[in-house]
Amino acid sequence: MKYEIRLSLLSSLLCALLVLQSCNSGVFIRPLEIDTHEIVLDGAGTHVRVPVSTDDWNIKGVFSLGSEPQPEYVSPGLYSIDTAVRSYSVSRDGADLVVSLNRYLGAEPTRIGIVVANEYGSASLEATLMPTGSVEVTGIDYTLDSWSGYKPFSFTETILEVHYPHGLGSPSYEFAPLSGVVSVYRFVPHVSGDEMAKLVLSSGAVVPLPSSGPTIGWDWQLRGEEGALSTSWTPLVFSNFPAMPGAFDVPAGEPVALKLQCDFECCVFSCRVHTLNTSTGEESAVDALLYIEMPVKLYCTHEPL
Repeated sequence: MKYEIRLSLLSSLLCALLVLQSCNSGVFIRPLEIDTHEIVLDGAGTHVRVPVSTDDWNIKGVFSLGSEPQPEYVSPGLYSIDTAVRSYSVSRDGADLVVSLNRYLGAEPTRIGIVVANEYGSASLEATLMPTGSVEVTGIDYTLDSWSGYKPFSFTETILEVHYPHGLGSPSYEFAPLSGVVSVYRFVPHVSGDEMAKLVLSSGAVVPLPSSGPTIGWDWQLRGEEGALSTSWTPLVFSNFPAMPGAFDVPAGEPVALKLQCDFECCVFSCRVHTLNTSTGEESAVDALLYIEMPVKLYCTHEPL
């Protein structure tokens, strides 16, 4: 009888062991899940808490989804960034993921990606950060009595060209007055990597631009020319430009090409752009360089056809 009882107990233990061995260990692990995969933070001091289903997780990465600066790893469970333009953090508080927005002065919303994980799985979240304020351009100052150049430093461009294959009946010719001279310009931060300067200089705010005088020379002044702040090469039609040349001699009765040409200097001017933070009322300024093709001389030439 004792033998039969022992045999029954042994059989029961063996069955239990077989059942346990056949179980997948994952059955006893709670999957890593988050309540949402998209959140929006709108306003300074905004905090959004996102519950995570388990306790054994860490923040594996936080990264900008655009070309903006990347947040930095500070310590286990904390990523953050704090610049003049943006300040936000991603952290762990208990079982919750917490995204906090302190400041963002961008012109458009920005997005960041967040990844949480444990040894069994991972989950991702995308956060949209709305601007908490903006920067208004209030003025610009140039240093016009000191300037430099950039390659090719100077060049000549043909503004107008007319052909007379049968020649002219008169030994002189005069071009009609121009309404403007086309050039290009762009602004560059004085310090590379200055995020506030990049924001201001690409804002599109309209500011005065210098131009040369009506005679040959380098008399840079603010004479009513305007252009939008831009870090890309931007077309500009100068309404103030060197004086138009008068009539010039040409060979009468001969096939001839007549050209109105302009000499340009590639000029670099130092400038300071003044700004106002519309949310705080704080005034500040960014230093920049203006790269501009400056027309300095108009003249006429001719050549045989």
